[in-house]
Amino acid sequence: MVVRVVQSTAASAAVILPEIVLDPLEADQQVQWSINKSGNGTSTFVVEYTLDKILDADVSALWITEMSATDTTAATMSHPASGIRLNISAASGNNQVGFRVLQTGT
Repeated sequence: MVVRVVQSTAASAAVILPEIVLDPLEADQQVQWSINKSGNGTSTFVVEYTLDKILDADVSALWITEMSATDTTAATMSHPASGIRLNISAASGNNQVGFRVLQTGT
C-alpha cells in the first residue's frame, strides 16, 4: 500500500501538524517527505518520527527528531517508522506551509 498525505497550514506561531500514520507492513520502505514554505515570514521546522503505536490511545508516543530546517526542503527517511509529523517550532509573520509525505510500497 502507498501512503500519500498532503497537509497545509497558515503558520504565524508554533504549531504541530497532526501525525501521519505510516503502513507498518511497509516499514522497510523509504519514506519521502518535503516541506514547502511561502510567504514573507520566518519559520523553523522539525520533522519528527516515532516507532510507537500512535493509534493506540494507551501509548504516549516518543517523537524523535529526523531533521530541522528553516526553509523549503525535502529528504528521504530510510529507517523504519510508524508515524511522522511536522513540528513548526517557531514562526512569525505570514507563512503558508505544506508538508507532503510519500511511503512507497507494494
